[in-house]
This record gives sequence, structure tokens and C-alpha cells, in this order.
Amino acid sequence: PDVASESAKPMSAVIAIDSGASWVLDILAVTDVDESADGTMTGSVLLHDPEWLVRMMLSLGGVAEVLAPTDLRKSVADAAKRALAAYAEGPCTTMSTKGAPC
Repeated sequence: PDVASESAKPMSAVIAIDSGASWVLDILAVTDVDESADGTMTGSVLLHDPEWLVRMMLSLGGVAEVLAPTDLRKSVADAAKRALAAYAEGPCTTMSTKGAPC
């Protein structure tokens, strides 16, 4: 399912944050934070645009992951696969910048 179609209503996502990445709490409004014995944190993020969280998860470079809802987790995974595929194919095979020689 396309999570963008659900952007009109606020939703909550559960995320996990690596033990060494507590700085994520400074950039995301995470509530109900629980810390496990190994330092991993879980909490909820309220959002109005699921695609925003998809982009945010990608920008965090793997130090956080969406646990729920499942469709949002799948959207993050799909976006990560597309990004990896673009780099795996090499330069100039998937897109070209205006004026850039390929």
C-alpha cells in the first residue's frame, strides 16, 4: 500500500534507535522512550506525512529503524532498496543531471 495516501490523518510509528545514536532524540520528537539493557531505545513518533519519516529513516544511515506499522516499515525498506540499486548500477545509468557529462 502507498503510505502517502494516508498522509491526511496523523499517525504514530514505533521506531528503534541504536544505543550509540541517542542524538536521534534531538532531531525527532520521540515519545514513550524505553531503553533496553543493551542501550537500544524504542519509542513513538507522531507524524502527518509518512513519506517524511521514510526520508528521515534513510537519512539516519541505519542507526534507527521503523518497527511499526508494517506498511511504513516496508516503505522504508523499499526506498532503501531503490537507493542501493541506483548506486549499484554505477554512474549515469539511472539518471543524468542537466549538463553533466556521462
